Amino acid sequence: MIRNLIDNALRATPPGGSTDVGVHRLDEAAMLQIEDSGPGIASGEMTRIFEPFVRGSRAGGEEAGLAYRS
Repeated sequence: MIRNLIDNALRATPPGGSTDVGVHRLDEAAMLQIEDSGPGIASGEMTRIFEPFVRGSRAGGEEAGLAYRS
């Protein structure tokens, strides 16, 4: 799962962009944080992002990853 998330972030990042991966402590748990400078997901599509085979509707065939940009 982690490999897939990082791979998606790397593919969603445009040339010259950035992908940051970190692990942080959050109370008694570990939190994995993956951020990229890709286009994000349109707010109207947030309810469908975990449905199988949903890729989002960004123009130009860009992948959207799983990040929310308001």
